[in-house]
Amino acid sequence: MAVAAVAVGTAALLGAAPAGASPARATGDERSQAPNAAGLAEYARSLNDYWARNGVDAETRASLVQRIRSGQPTDSIKPGEEPVASSMKKVDKVEVTTYTYEDGSISMGYVQVEEGVVDMEVLGLDVDGAASSPSDGSIGIRSISGCTVSGGSGYSVRSNCMVAGTKDENKFQMWFFATYTIADGAYNDSISWTGNPGKTCIWPYSCGTLPVRSQLVTKETAWSTAGATYTMPYDQWFGDGTAYLNLVVGNNTSSWPLGYLTETGR
Repeated sequence: MAVAAVAVGTAALLGAAPAGASPARATGDERSQAPNAAGLAEYARSLNDYWARNGVDAETRASLVQRIRSGQPTDSIKPGEEPVASSMKKVDKVEVTTYTYEDGSISMGYVQVEEGVVDMEVLGLDVDGAASSPSDGSIGIRSISGCTVSGGSGYSVRSNCMVAGTKDENKFQMWFFATYTIADGAYNDSISWTGNPGKTCIWPYSCGTLPVRSQLVTKETAWSTAGATYTMPYDQWFGDGTAYLNLVVGNNTSSWPLGYLTETGR
């Protein structure tokens, strides 16, 4: 049975660096400023609530809070770190994957698999940050009516379905929409369209431009899955980097972690 997987990762599809345009980084006044002690305490408090809602135990949360209050990033937002475990569950019409890192911090990936309007609040996504008419010109998550599913015996076509990745209580979000086919048999899965990318970047993050598609593999083969990668530079108070959001469609696929390709120290 073919499956679809989504995540944001340090590596692009097929293990190679993605090609394509490199969006501009935030610079000068657009860069996220280093927080003071009060800012770190508030940041830690909001993340503690987020971790609690997503199943991180109290002892781990206490350790992570102390780490943030001392000015150190958690593994989930630290450039170059890879998750050590993942788990997936179905929520509403969406497959939700939780990626867990060595220190217990987490990131989340989402892919819509059933037709209809997704209840973003049920998923815990920041619908306010993804307003229907965002000022940066992106297509807000709520402005799309939802995907449609069609097909027949042994295959399913999912059209205009949401793909999203988030971290840090949704202070950093990337998304796009895709049309893809899941079909029984060998090497039959494919992606026919992706588009309408968007983002939410709330302090302590800043992002200069919308995500851009940096790689597209339209058809599954004996050597690779089908997949699409969207790329976006970001700035954080401890440094900056590039985030990747991947949709992978194919047999026995693995998903990439939420992480970063590059980092510049501050």
